[in-house]
Amino acid sequence: MRLCVWACLLFASLAGANACAAVFNFNGGDINGCTLSSNTYTCSSFPLPASTDTMAIASGYTVLIKTSVSFDYNQGLAMSGTATLNVTGNLNIADINPPNLSIKGGNLISSGTFAVGNQAQTITANVSAATMTLGTGKQTSITGNVNASGTITIGSHCTVTGSVSGATVNTNSPSTIDGDVNATVSFTLASGSKVSGNIVAPTVSLLPSNSIVGGNISAKTSLRLGDSVSVNGDVSTGNLTLDSADAIIYGNATVDKATLNWAGRVVKTIYCTGGTTSGQCDCVTNNSGYPVNSVSGPHCAAVPPAFPIDHFLILHDGTASACTPEPVTVKACADAACASYYKGGVNLTLQPGGGSFAIGASGVSTDATVSQSSTGNVILNVSASSVAVANPVQCDNTTDSAGAGSAYCGMNFNNSIGLSLSVPDQYAAVTTGFSLAASVLDPNGKSCKPAYPGKTQPVQLSCAYANPARGSQPLTVSSDGAGFSALNANNASTGLCDGSARSFNVSFPANGSAATLSMNYADVGQLRIDASVTDNGKSFGTSGKFIVAPNGFKISSFPATTTAGVPFNVIATALTAAGLAAPNFGLETADPAIAAETVQFSLGALGTQGCKLTASVLGSLSPPPTTSVINTGILGKLSYTEAGALNIQVQQASSYYLGGAKPRPLAVQTSAASGCGAIASTPAWFQVKEGRVGAGLPNFYYSGEPLDLSVTAMNALGNRTLLYDSGYGYSNPVVFAAWDAAGAKAIAAADGALSGAGAAAATPLPASAFAQGIASLSASSAAPLVFTFASAPHAPMQVRLRATEVVSGNAVSSANAATYNKTAEDVYNARSGRLAIASRFGSATGDLALPVSFQYWTGASWIRNVDESDGLHRILASALAIQAKSPLSTPIVATANSMPNGYLAIDKGLGSLTLRPTGGTGTATVAINLGNTAAVNSCLSSLPSSKGAGAGMPYLRGPNGICPSAEVPNVAPASADPVARATFGATAPEAKRIIHTREVFN
Repeated sequence: MRLCVWACLLFASLAGANACAAVFNFNGGDINGCTLSSNTYTCSSFPLPASTDTMAIASGYTVLIKTSVSFDYNQGLAMSGTATLNVTGNLNIADINPPNLSIKGGNLISSGTFAVGNQAQTITANVSAATMTLGTGKQTSITGNVNASGTITIGSHCTVTGSVSGATVNTNSPSTIDGDVNATVSFTLASGSKVSGNIVAPTVSLLPSNSIVGGNISAKTSLRLGDSVSVNGDVSTGNLTLDSADAIIYGNATVDKATLNWAGRVVKTIYCTGGTTSGQCDCVTNNSGYPVNSVSGPHCAAVPPAFPIDHFLILHDGTASACTPEPVTVKACADAACASYYKGGVNLTLQPGGGSFAIGASGVSTDATVSQSSTGNVILNVSASSVAVANPVQCDNTTDSAGAGSAYCGMNFNNSIGLSLSVPDQYAAVTTGFSLAASVLDPNGKSCKPAYPGKTQPVQLSCAYANPARGSQPLTVSSDGAGFSALNANNASTGLCDGSARSFNVSFPANGSAATLSMNYADVGQLRIDASVTDNGKSFGTSGKFIVAPNGFKISSFPATTTAGVPFNVIATALTAAGLAAPNFGLETADPAIAAETVQFSLGALGTQGCKLTASVLGSLSPPPTTSVINTGILGKLSYTEAGALNIQVQQASSYYLGGAKPRPLAVQTSAASGCGAIASTPAWFQVKEGRVGAGLPNFYYSGEPLDLSVTAMNALGNRTLLYDSGYGYSNPVVFAAWDAAGAKAIAAADGALSGAGAAAATPLPASAFAQGIASLSASSAAPLVFTFASAPHAPMQVRLRATEVVSGNAVSSANAATYNKTAEDVYNARSGRLAIASRFGSATGDLALPVSFQYWTGASWIRNVDESDGLHRILASALAIQAKSPLSTPIVATANSMPNGYLAIDKGLGSLTLRPTGGTGTATVAINLGNTAAVNSCLSSLPSSKGAGAGMPYLRGPNGICPSAEVPNVAPASADPVARATFGATAPEAKRIIHTREVFN
């Protein structure tokens, strides 16, 4: 039904029929050009005749339009609930003005291309089409599932809240998919984008940078993560590539092969589908900088089988006290014969009693217990919560009368003495109390009572090392808190746990509570203590495990000095409460639920005496430190990126040693009396850069010309050391030396030498010149660095500039770069140079061009320096001195011709100084002042000074052909300013000379 309000009709009568905006309601009424069958409208064409009309589809109705549909900017579309718009062809709602678009539910279907989002549009609907374009850069929001048989392109600033399915799904930066993605061909996630769900596609590309995938990824062919891209879930793919740098997968990765580039990480396990050697990563090309099996490096395993556990085997003795838990051994068998164990870690529940426990990397647990508070026979059972098990539980009664053991899983709970040990976790060498309780069923068999209230009972105690399997110290025990005895055969203070039991008279309190004893162990690890009593000729026992943690750490060995970026060794030692080494630390067996015990090295706090370091320039330990166990502690291989003084901090890597109850000790660090740091770190080498090379200018300097240089302090990795800075007090004076091109030998004094700042140890480049690792030497400084030939003119020579610290001992030098396969010293061409100007004759009224050339000595002759570029050595008009001889008036410089940029234009070493006559005829003498003042240094005594200061290039003064040396004795022709003569109104003498004349008569 088409609705027009009367005001609109009135306006339409004045402005034309299209001025009336109509709403076509598809809610059961008639619509012109459409037929209604049940709740479906079928329209042969687009039913909106005017450019301002609106289509409104009610919930429960479907509109089928058998042609392509494209809405105009002023047209509208409204849908809600289960409304459906189905178009045979393309459906384009992208241009609708956002206020005219109200889709709050329903379905949009197109057999062609669906388009939305040329405007900032928001819709709630499920969308289905052959292909889709969702957004073009405006804020676009789609709430609903999106499904295409072909390509889906998701534009910049588009958010889809729902699943996305298509053949090829591409996104633009940034975009958001708050749901799953399923692509049958490929999926590409652009920079800064996010997918919150899972991704399934043969090929997946997550482009750099800062994109996030919250779920899992299944990419049968390949998966590539760009710079700073992260995946929070697990991935499965054929070929995995993590680009440089900081691409990270926080879950597991199942791959055919993987390439981890710089700082790329898979936090959990990489499962190699083709298998891998134990302890290695055969399917991984590891370029991450993190070694295999290091804290941040890859950890690999073969793909686990569908049923990793064949069955569980419970080992028991068939009888138990009803008053105390009974220990049993549980094995996770990987095969039917239980010849091998499942070592992936599993959490279990044991019956009776419902006790929970875990089997770790060993595949065996001796910590499990069963319990029942009444007498009788019970069948033992164990169940796993997270790992598939192929077969039922099996048992082995180790005391079966047949002698070969029994497969019967029955346990007989009886009225026998029950012992229970409670041993807390403790710190090494700290005396710790533990308790022993003894109980027995009361006569009615319904509850337990103390077995020895108010009595003293002999108790046999022994010990064993659990993790690691050996110890370095005895376990000593006291039943009265005074005399301690070692639990070994001879009560030897240096003896170890050997399974031999010692007898202690233990007093049990009259109130029936547990007896209290004390123990002390001066190493770390997990131990087991066994206790037994003999009653009426029968022996009853129990055992308890406990963890002894380090009481502290110290850094027992570190270097006094190191080179930035070069690995160095630090040794950390775990300590007991007595301050002695705990040698078992680091020898523990790792468990899937508990990481291998080690330490973390990091930069320690810095002192205040003379230290001005801030967090922004502290440097880093890069790559991350690696650790290994040695006989004196934990060896850390570190590399500090900066110069300066540093402390190294060490802390136990795990928060709780072996997963026990004792928190790790506080971190400790190296220290020095200076308060700055215990380790002095120096740059690895200097980089010497010649300024013209860096600016893309010709690589030469004239003899005596000031040099433009920079010196940068570098670490061994080729990065600048920002702390080599006088403000931090870590820079030193530097001296330069001139070497031959190959760097094989210094240039002899007979050939040339450096002068100026930094040319000698007595006048070095001061330490104060360094700021954030860089010192610059400007050619315009008061005392620039200059290389000058010993004699002039001199043949060209290549000069290598070498920078070296002025310190005692090992000095940083640019020569050190070769040690790190770096190139550090620029080489430039040194030339004896001169500036020449030639004389010319011309008419009295026309401009006269005098050739000016930059030249250098080849060793045999002067030639034009074709490497000279425009503006490299500038000659201003103010540096000219011009003197005319009457009747010639002084000519002027035609600057527009010869100095278009304010200085003499030069091309490949050649320019023209154009003079313009101002009257009369005769000769003018022209000199180019190359000095630093207005005085012209010429052999012609009558020349005036230049209008301003000279060109500042005295090193280009040289022999001049028109200067007789006798005219001005105090000016040597070899160091004179260039001079030429410009003659106006006279013919060149060469043009008047007749060499030969011959007349021929025929």
